[in-house]
Parts: sequence; structure tokens; C-alpha cells
Amino acid sequence: MHRVILMEPGQQLYLEVPAEGVERFVQRLDLARFIQAGMEITRVTIAGERIILQLDWDGVGSETVIIRRADDQPAFMSTRRLSLSVAGASAGRAWQVLLSRIAVSSGDADIDDLIFVLAGGVPDNMADVADSPINAWGSGDSWSQFFCDHAMARKFYEALQFEDNACFLVHGDLECKFITPRFRATLPRFFNYPWKIFGESEGRDPLTDLTDHDVIYGGEQRLSDHIEGMLSNQAVRGLVIINSTCVPVVIGDDVEKVMEKFRDRCTHGMYHISPQTENPTEIMMQYLDDARERAVREERPDDGSIALVGFRAGRTHGELRNLISEVGIEVKGTILPRASARLMERIMKADVLVFRPNVFMTELYDRVFLDCGRRRILPAPPFGLAATARWLMEIAASVGMEDRAAQVIESRLAGIAGVMEKLRLQAAQYEMTFVADPSSPARLLDPVSATGLAPLPAVAELGYRIRVLARDDFPALYRDFCDRIGTWAAASGVEVQVQGFSDSDSLAAAIASGSGGAVFSEFFYDSRISRHGRHQFSARDFEMGFEGAVRTAQRLLRLAANPFYDRYSGFIATVGSSRNWWKS
Repeated sequence: MHRVILMEPGQQLYLEVPAEGVERFVQRLDLARFIQAGMEITRVTIAGERIILQLDWDGVGSETVIIRRADDQPAFMSTRRLSLSVAGASAGRAWQVLLSRIAVSSGDADIDDLIFVLAGGVPDNMADVADSPINAWGSGDSWSQFFCDHAMARKFYEALQFEDNACFLVHGDLECKFITPRFRATLPRFFNYPWKIFGESEGRDPLTDLTDHDVIYGGEQRLSDHIEGMLSNQAVRGLVIINSTCVPVVIGDDVEKVMEKFRDRCTHGMYHISPQTENPTEIMMQYLDDARERAVREERPDDGSIALVGFRAGRTHGELRNLISEVGIEVKGTILPRASARLMERIMKADVLVFRPNVFMTELYDRVFLDCGRRRILPAPPFGLAATARWLMEIAASVGMEDRAAQVIESRLAGIAGVMEKLRLQAAQYEMTFVADPSSPARLLDPVSATGLAPLPAVAELGYRIRVLARDDFPALYRDFCDRIGTWAAASGVEVQVQGFSDSDSLAAAIASGSGGAVFSEFFYDSRISRHGRHQFSARDFEMGFEGAVRTAQRLLRLAANPFYDRYSGFIATVGSSRNWWKS
């Protein structure tokens, strides 16, 4: 029940908002990440045309945030329709980030819109929809988005590889099947994923193959028929995972309802992944729990050995294993994103588990390995020469092999010093540009991110001049962003130019004003960059390890020095081209 105090005519309404209203408010303003970080909303009240939030934040403190209709009175931050302030004399950085998120997520909403949500209205124009180019291609702020966290999360989860018995059913049309991770082909993608997004099969997973008829009338019956056929033909062995592509989501297929009909017959479980899935790691958690328990009971660790968790197979993985072995440390195995009972048995023979930090895998790591009886370390990932050296030393320190690791590092660095110095001298001629969200400076600096890469340190080590562009239409937020980048640059001895923009035209002018080089973007092909004569790069261009650092330096230099877009950018900017792709 709302607690409402009715006032006499001319007085203001006072309302204490119940828990369900607070939940709608959190959802509308995309505040769930702050709740997960230890912030508690202890009380929300509506007093006239003001919303008053009383907050307790573990490790930060307590604060009162006031949201009111925009006016000419002092405020910490304002949108076109709202003013935001705190009750205290000043707002610390954590509270500044919170206010920034509220400002950005509220968009063009006014105080009446937010009161409507708190008092029982449907929280339309959800903030997290705008964060997802998949759910809302062409959303209001698409022109300023160059990082695609939602897309990275979706494909990261889909690329988890079950190597025990499991049955995958793709629910969608034929075209979508060929951009999912389990088809072995390097086709163009919508986004620059930092990993190869194919699985171990050759695209043989069953497909419902939706047609125009299904788009109009719904595809639930077709999905039901496919599951029934698989069960009747005894084609189901192990758990069943249904991977819905975008089409079933858009036409509103109730996949959960269809699955409910078959749960009793799928004894190993049924799971559903789609573009709207928020926590697909639960599937992997349940899958690994039993395997871990068996392995812990049956296996005893060998002193001084390690296992890798969260490292993908491929050339770089092999080089990292060889590097560790050169120190004299035995690597028992690697698990995740590949997973099976056999792999779990191997890594449980290790004395130390070495995890790769990953924002998507943290919950899985804690759930599956927290009480496994093995030592755990979480060194920063080895992107670049300095980071690789630190990574190897931390692993060596965990098993008492620091002296030998120091010798290996010195020898390896000496062997590539000459070629890296030549590459740095050439790189100094070019400028690398990042277009960042001013509310998320960590995306540039923290490896615990959607791609696992901290791009600014990685690029700075290669010798490039660095420029960072960020929206400045919220001045306090922009100032805080500049301070964060400046603090990092000063501590690292790196020169970084930070430049603001407020709309798509000023962004285009800022990109065009750069001096050659390339611009970071996680969209597969970004004409916002190419039509100004610049190449683009992304996390996919970076490799781990010492050898990987050399290849990364060579690859980025080829991009920066390539004159193609500088010569032909005029054709891209012509009428009828892809220049306005994000508005279509």
C-alpha cells in the first residue's frame, strides 16, 4: 500500500513509495548495477514535484539524492527537464557516477514521468533497451555509441562450448543460423567480437527454419514439432539448449511455454538462450556443478602445477602454455569456454587455478570454483609486453618459481626488443582515437570489461598518440571523466588528448579533425569512421602474450598506415550511401 497524506487545497502531496515502486524506478533508470555493487535504496518519497532518494552504499557511505523539475536553482547536474542534487555539501565520485547514470537514463523524461513510474505506472522507455543495439537499433543515442557491451555479452554466452552430450536447437530463420557461433565460417558480423564466434560443429545443429508464414502467425508450433520429432527419434542425449535468434523474439514466440510441455521428457534439463537472456551462465553453472564435485572427490592436486580457467583455445593459448612451461610449471589443462567432465577432472589435478578476469564469468567462477579446495589467483590478462611479464610473474609467485620466471621474461623481452622499438617509432606518427561513454571511463582502463581488454594501456604501450572523445552535454559528468583519464595518464606517463562533443555533427567534426590513424569501434563496419578517411580497430585486433604483442603492434600499424579510406572516403559520404546507418 502507498502511504499517502492528503493535504488541504494548495498544499502538496506526500507519498512514501513501496518496494514495487522502487523496483520499477530501478528498472526505468538502469540502476541494477549499483544495487549489485552494494548500494541500497532505503527510502523513496515524493514530496510535491520532488523525488527524494535515501541511499546507503556499502564502502561509500550514505547520501540523499533529490530529483526535481529543472529550474534556475543550483544543481549538481541537469538534463533538459530535470535537476539532480545531493543533500550533502558535495558529491563524491561514486555519487557523481550514480547521478550521471540517472541523468543519462532519464533521457527526455520530466518529473511527472518519473513520479508516474514510482506511483504505479509502467516504466516505458526502459534505459537498458537503449543500451542494446540488438533490442533498439536506431535508439536516440545510437549515434554516440562505439562500445557494444550487450552484443558482446550475448555472443560470449552463446560461444560457451559444451563438450559432453548436449543437444542444441536453433529456433529462427535460416539466415540467422549462419551468424551464430556454431557455424564454422568467417562471415561478416554486425559487431567486432574479440573472439572467433564459431563452435566445434560444422553448422549441423537442428534448425526450426522459420518462414514468412511463421513470422505472421507465430513459430511456437514449429518449435514444438521439432522438439517432438527429436524426442521421438531419440536424437536427444543430455541437456537441451534452445537458442532463439532475433526473429522469434520480435514476433513474440513464448518459448518457455513450449518447453514446459517437454520438461518431463528431457531428463537432463532444458534451457533457453535468446538476445534477451540476462544470465545464461546459470546453464553452465548447473552443468559444471556435478562434474566439479566428482573431480574434487576423486582427484588430488599435484604440488606446483596450475590450470587455466577462462582462456580460449587457439594459437595465443598455445603460446601462453609454452611460456608457462618454459618456467618449469606444469599446466594440467584449460576449462571455459570449453567445458566437459573430462576437462574438469584435468584441472582439478592442479594446485593453483589461474583465472582470466571477465565481467561475464565472475558469477560462474564464484559459484563453481569458490569451495573447490584449490588455490585461486586472478592476475590481469597478458595483453602487451608489460602485462604479460606481470601475469607470468604472478603465476610463478603462486608456486615459488619467481627467479626462473624473471630469467624467462628477460630472455623473451631481449629477443623482441629490436622489432618492438622499430614498431613504436613508426607508431608515433599516428593517432588512435576512442569515442567513450563519459559515465564509463573504466571501459577504457579496466580489463574486467565486456571484451577483457583495457584498450588505453594496451595502445599506449605501442607508442601511438592517443585521443579520447566523450559527450560533454552533462558538464559535471564530462569533467569527472576528464579527471579520471587525466589521473591515469599522469600516473602512466602517457599524453592523452581529451575532447568533448555534444551532438552527431560535433562528433563527426571531432573524428574528422584527428591526424590520421584509426578509431576504436565495436560495430563491424562503421561509416562514421570510414567516411572521414579513418580505419577502425577493436579488441579483436589485440592478442595476449609476448608473440601476440608483436603481432598486435604489426597489425595496428598496417591499419593506421593504410591510405585506402583517406583516398576514397568522399564516395562513402555521398547521398544514398550508408552514412546514416544508425538512423535506419
